[in-house]
Amino acid sequence: MKRLSVLFLLAACRKDSPYEGAFLQPVGVAVVDPDAGGPFREPIGYIANAHGGEIVPLALKSGRFLTDDTQASFLRSAPLATGGSRALGAIAAVTPDDHTVTVFAGDARFSRLLRVRHVVDVDDAGAPIEYEAALVGQPLFVDADGSGDAPSLAITKVRTGYATSETFQVSYDGESWWVNGSRSGRQGSVASEGVSFVTDRGGVEFLITGTATVGDRFEFTTDGGVDELDVGGVPAALAVRPDQSVLAAIVEAGGASLARLVWIDPLTFAVTTGPELPPTASPSRMTWSADGSTLWIGDGGLSVVWEVRPDLDEVVQHALPWPVSDVASLDSDLGRRLYLVPHGAGQVWVLDVGDAPSADAFVDANEWVPGVQGLDLHEPIGGIEAIPVDYRFPATSDASLRRFGRSVGVALSGGTVVFLDEETSCLVQDKDGPRTVASASYGAVDYDTNFGTASGGPVLAVNGDATRHVVVNPCSGVARTEKWTVTFDAARQGYEVEGTLAGKQPTLAREGTRYLSDDGAVSFLVEPGSTPTQDGWQFTFSVDAGAQTVKRTGGDTAVAFDIPTDPVFFHYRVGPVDNGWDPVDDRPFLLVAGAATNSVQRVEPSSGIMEVDWR
Repeated sequence: MKRLSVLFLLAACRKDSPYEGAFLQPVGVAVVDPDAGGPFREPIGYIANAHGGEIVPLALKSGRFLTDDTQASFLRSAPLATGGSRALGAIAAVTPDDHTVTVFAGDARFSRLLRVRHVVDVDDAGAPIEYEAALVGQPLFVDADGSGDAPSLAITKVRTGYATSETFQVSYDGESWWVNGSRSGRQGSVASEGVSFVTDRGGVEFLITGTATVGDRFEFTTDGGVDELDVGGVPAALAVRPDQSVLAAIVEAGGASLARLVWIDPLTFAVTTGPELPPTASPSRMTWSADGSTLWIGDGGLSVVWEVRPDLDEVVQHALPWPVSDVASLDSDLGRRLYLVPHGAGQVWVLDVGDAPSADAFVDANEWVPGVQGLDLHEPIGGIEAIPVDYRFPATSDASLRRFGRSVGVALSGGTVVFLDEETSCLVQDKDGPRTVASASYGAVDYDTNFGTASGGPVLAVNGDATRHVVVNPCSGVARTEKWTVTFDAARQGYEVEGTLAGKQPTLAREGTRYLSDDGAVSFLVEPGSTPTQDGWQFTFSVDAGAQTVKRTGGDTAVAFDIPTDPVFFHYRVGPVDNGWDPVDDRPFLLVAGAATNSVQRVEPSSGIMEVDWR
């Protein structure tokens, strides 16, 4: 079996064709954490492609594709091959012991759960040994018409990382041999007698010699370490328990409304008995609590979130106002806290989970408006992920100190990644926070008018200091980066208020009365001047949301994660471990794939920098 270096993992046969990128619509992301066991000393990522059936491994700390060639890390190493006809989606990686890694993936094309054996052992030096692809038995010739033809097919190469587990049929049509793989489909070229043939992805090479007649065929089987399990539908979501003892799968059969929870034993690859959801449930996404005691499952049909306790064989229903498409969990000394995405809404709500469902309470993210509010991000959410490690936030206090805390990463469909602050239930702020932008005409002040300053007209009252006249909601994420226009309507003796994103507000602003926009984003007070206000007189001001967004390394350019996947948390440690002067720095990250850009990014939340861009 092929041995791999500990750091760079995967010895690979290189393709001779020009590099065309590592991904083909990446949709599934999984991470192996060294703290959970396994043969690696750094976190390893696995990316499932929706097309082509390949799973691409990444060395996350090194910022490389996994390869054994440290001098040419830009060269793509061999992926894990499952078959070119597959449509991969959900993915999970398991390290059941200190020397193996197994990857699980859902396949929508054949409605199967796949087990892909990647690392099967370690050598005496501790280097991982990957599963090696091989031919199973010998090719079988079928003389279809009994003519007595006896050609031969010799397998000359089965390439690990490109060949998968499947059966090939090589059929003669009178002129050429057509090659079909049970999981790779019909190959793009045909084989000819006496000419070496290579399958489309370079997995198998063979040579046919001798004559045949129409209908004759060869059959042979390859083993690439891929096993299939029929779980009664398409595995739409996978989640490994932190202790690696069980794999939870949400399986869809005929649509999300018929989804159910299935338990898989990672070692035996068999369906096991676990707590069952009610038959009316429509499970969506799920997440384990940090201690592994609870599996939280959102429901896309019922207005509930499910609390599943495997060790107690118990399912608890928590009533909500709406169905849930995604869920994240953060536990602390203050209790259990869930982050919920209502189905079809671009919002995140925070739920403090009580000792009983009747004691559950939502956290109010916007105290400026009546009632309990979630945080409205105004666009569809691709996924959320808890970041359970404390890290330094960008904003500084009055004493120029940066606060440490935890957050939840939120991938927005518009291509942005933002972070929800655990302490405030608002977005993590940039270094300045929500604010108005200094106007061009006044320099130090934050608004403009269309009637000048010498008219004796109305003004916006000063708030706090002499440079701010518009108060912006301090909960980052409530106010958006937009321009506001406040226009006097003489007929109604009030001001129409309109934001370029918020739209026209139904309530007029009145002179002498403090105004608050509908969503509580901005507040101001118009003070009357020494002359009557005239129709069409106008104030304008611009607001910066003050939220931390992900930028590219070395600049202020925003990153566009086109059609981002559900982000996945990972971390690694830097600094001295024994007898060092400096403390070990435990650094958290998110791994986000852009399905439309065929790319995967490593995001560092403390700086808001996209540090690595794999393509």
